[in-house]
Amino acid sequence: MKFLNLIWVNLKRHKIRSLLTFLSITIALFLFCTLQAVLECINAQFKVGNESRMVVRNSISIIFDLPISYLNWLKTLPEVDTVSYANWFNGIYIDEKNFFPQLAVDGETYLAIYPEMIIPDDQKRAFLKERTACIVSGGLMKKYGWKLNDTIHLRGTIYPGDWPFIIRAAYTTADEAFGDNMYFHWEYLYEKSDRQANIGTYVLHLKDPSQAANLAKTIDDHYKNSSNATLTQTEKTFLLSFISLYGNIGFLLNTIGMAITFALLLVTSNTMIMSIRERIS
Repeated sequence: MKFLNLIWVNLKRHKIRSLLTFLSITIALFLFCTLQAVLECINAQFKVGNESRMVVRNSISIIFDLPISYLNWLKTLPEVDTVSYANWFNGIYIDEKNFFPQLAVDGETYLAIYPEMIIPDDQKRAFLKERTACIVSGGLMKKYGWKLNDTIHLRGTIYPGDWPFIIRAAYTTADEAFGDNMYFHWEYLYEKSDRQANIGTYVLHLKDPSQAANLAKTIDDHYKNSSNATLTQTEKTFLLSFISLYGNIGFLLNTIGMAITFALLLVTSNTMIMSIRERIS
């Protein structure tokens, strides 16, 4: 404590330099913490993965779809308990900056496979019995001021046109990594797109997660010579491949963080050296 007065006196000797040094350290720490927060959000997406779930997608890329005819054969696999499917919609709500994931799904089977989504029974029944109904997260309800039974309109990009949806259910989840999404009926997408929509991904719920590797090989070998070959992965691996489209974000953010830390050390060292030199004749 006896050195606090000495430190304070020295800080006031060059007020501008002290202020600039303080601002440099503050900004560097802010940028470093922000980058780590972004990295943590990305890593949190991987925690959604469940060992008992597998995803079947087109072997070329996730942007290519699969035929609906694959559904019947996948249901016959003895290792599979439940088969569902989904398709990416990518609609725009009012403005492009209002982005949130939208998926056309087979409602009954999809909700059974994803118990992470907690939905009141009456709302679930209302969603399942109405073709234009949708489910949204509680976060989206709060963000946009939506209420149950509101009608929202999305502007289609992959499937052009005006797409009205009625909010019949809102889900909550104990898993923060699950995200704020919107789900609606695949049949609605299929009919309104003049039967042009196919399946983006099939989701399989396994009876025994230890059979995942053998099952993946069985499915991919079955469709190996078809015009729509498949790539079957565990849910976690699928999510990792999806993120990898943006490159090695983790390495990039960590590299930038290290550069910021190094710059912070240089600023601090330079200030200390200048202060020492002023005291040496």
